[in-house]
Amino acid sequence: MQEESNDPIRRDRMLLERYCAVMLYKSTDGPNWQRGEMRFLSPSHHICFWGNNKNGVEFRGISCGDDLFVTEVILMNIDLAGTLPNEIYHWKATKYLRLDGNEALSGTISSAISNLSSNLLEFYISNTRISGTIPSEIGTLSNLYNLYVGNANLHGTIPTEIGNMQRLVDFVAFQNQLAGPIPSEIGGLSRLTAFVIFATLLNGTVPNEIVGSRNSLKFFEIHDTLITGSLDPIFCADFSVFPVMEQLWSDCGGRFNRVVCSCCTGCCDLAIHKCENREDITQPECMNGGCVDCDQNQLVTSCDACPFVDADGNHLADDGQAGDDSTTQLCFHACHFNQTSNQCELRTEFGI
Repeated sequence: MQEESNDPIRRDRMLLERYCAVMLYKSTDGPNWQRGEMRFLSPSHHICFWGNNKNGVEFRGISCGDDLFVTEVILMNIDLAGTLPNEIYHWKATKYLRLDGNEALSGTISSAISNLSSNLLEFYISNTRISGTIPSEIGTLSNLYNLYVGNANLHGTIPTEIGNMQRLVDFVAFQNQLAGPIPSEIGGLSRLTAFVIFATLLNGTVPNEIVGSRNSLKFFEIHDTLITGSLDPIFCADFSVFPVMEQLWSDCGGRFNRVVCSCCTGCCDLAIHKCENREDITQPECMNGGCVDCDQNQLVTSCDACPFVDADGNHLADDGQAGDDSTTQLCFHACHFNQTSNQCELRTEFGI
């Protein structure tokens, strides 16, 4: 590491960063942090060494780059309690900011987070009491690849500026009071691997633009929300989703499901508050006359025999007798019997 300089600008910045660390310690009940000796506030240690020893234990504390400016703030699961101070956003060289797992930590995500726009790679505040909204300035974090804000007290909408975060890989915001639609700008995130927003108040439909992220997505969870509509045009139009997608969950369970998703790997039934993993959902076999057909590697939904055909091809009296066979269930979630027209039709009704 470089020695401390006599350059007044550099010296002032180093003093500011030390002051910010002191404010964090005093604002979040530092004396009761649960991680052993961390040397915070030690007059004999540079701020870059305010932390536990990295040898043999999982590191907690502050680390710096060769220029002695803060680059890592790793303080998850150590019982931070109190209000997160805005001074943390003065660490402009910070790459990793992890405060997750501190259940008594409150405060908000300040718009000053834009101060970290050039360097921040990971931002974790999951499992805290952080409240307020996700500020639009989050979109300035052009290098961020992990954004974890799940199980906090956030409300408001997901800002459309999230579409500016072209390097974003994981967006995890489950168990919050977030509302409004999913921004269509999400579809422009070509590196997005995980989009997890279950147990929120998000509504509307999943925008078709999401198909732009489909080739990279491995985890897409939107269950226990107010979202309705069909995911089939986005994820189930062909079989290319199966080799890539590891987890595709929605409110597609039950007879009165909000969402239609023929290829979801898991479905939740809001009527009974139960989710089940559909491990048997794979590329369906071609069935002559069945409701799932294969045509030039395309998944085609036909209503000719839909939920009234069991696994043996026998016609059933009503959809209540439909079996648990995967193909039958694919049919059941895609089609329904219209009592007025006396025909089986594609499902268009959603909601409970």
